[in-house]
Amino acid sequence: MLVRCKKTFRDFEERKTRIEGEEFEVTPERYESINATKYGVLVEAVERDADNVETDTPKKRPQRRKAAE
Repeated sequence: MLVRCKKTFRDFEERKTRIEGEEFEVTPERYESINATKYGVLVEAVERDADNVETDTPKKRPQRRKAAE
């Protein structure tokens, strides 16, 4: 599931600092774990737009063309 940070926090499981507004993928269990801390609700679920396929698929890098020999 896609979540968005409501507050900046240190994600010890992923070993990174999550900045307010950052979006990232977590499992439902991880979502509950993050929000069950003494610091309150740190992330919120983000609704995905069914028509927006771009958010569901990773972007591919353009292929380089081979030089003509």
